[in-house]
Amino acid sequence: MFEKIFKILTGGNGIKDVADVLQDVFKGKEAKRREFELLLAERLQEAVEIEIKDLQNAREMQVEALKQEDKFSKRFVYYLTAFLLFVTSLLAVIPYIWQFPQENLDMIKQGQNFFYMVSGARIIAFFFGSKTQLTNKN
Repeated sequence: MFEKIFKILTGGNGIKDVADVLQDVFKGKEAKRREFELLLAERLQEAVEIEIKDLQNAREMQVEALKQEDKFSKRFVYYLTAFLLFVTSLLAVIPYIWQFPQENLDMIKQGQNFFYMVSGARIIAFFFGSKTQLTNKN
């Protein structure tokens, strides 16, 4: 701020610099909060765009894999999907079959939730698209 005032006093750009200094001095908390929210929204938008591009790249990789002659390479995504869904289903059933100590239940639930979110949500987003892609198309 002092540099701007010094620049104004020594010749600077005149009125424009005065307006910038006054705006910085009198800018309220609401304006600063709005600027922060705008910056946060821009960063969130960038993160969503990166995630969508990542999923698109994975789909393009799958298209290239389907062009190969090797059966395993063609079906790898499906094998991986089946394995993740099997592990997720197994994790959902194991607590009913196996007796766990009461102290470990929170950690077991966290592990289950992690697998549900990672395998379930990501598999659905890969094969069927995500909600963000649908809203961006509209």
